Amino acid sequence: MPTRRVLFSGHVQGVGFRAYVAQQAGRASVHGECWNRTDGKVEAIFHHEKDSVLDALVERLAGGRGRVDDVVTMPCELVVAEGFIIRPTQRV
Repeated sequence: MPTRRVLFSGHVQGVGFRAYVAQQAGRASVHGECWNRTDGKVEAIFHHEKDSVLDALVERLAGGRGRVDDVVTMPCELVVAEGFIIRPTQRV
């Protein structure tokens, strides 16, 4: 099943972006996690059986809370638990 690591840049911290990510992921039945990074970005891991669902989620998030200036998506081989978790800030 496809898993992706996604970096969101812009004004994405302090605006409820991680909660929005978790809400939208839950609605799409996407598993994973997200966290703020010390460089001002939000990083997320998304997992779903269909690439099209992940594509639609990332597109929706890019137009969501705050201001997303850039989105970088890359494949990822991490295994994620069921559900969606908002993690604390992580250093980069």
